[in-house]
Amino acid sequence: MALYIGDGATVTRSMVRRRSRELIGHATIGAQLVWCRLEGVGRAIFTHCGSEIVRSDARVIAARIRKLGFEQGVDARVADDGLMLPLPG
Repeated sequence: MALYIGDGATVTRSMVRRRSRELIGHATIGAQLVWCRLEGVGRAIFTHCGSEIVRSDARVIAARIRKLGFEQGVDARVADDGLMLPLPG
């Protein structure tokens, strides 16, 4: 199963903006989960978490992100200190 490691700067509030002709910033976790679904990626881990995650109750925000992932058919989780992921091979 493919694994996506994404940017957790924001859950639902877009931080993408235009500078001249270029788009810069951070895509939402929700948008990244749509990308995962479209590309057939079944698992996503989010790191580099922003205040929307860091200042929330860990269980509540984890459940919210799992739900967003479930809606896209992706097992979505927030990384935490010491997280170890077994990789094949």
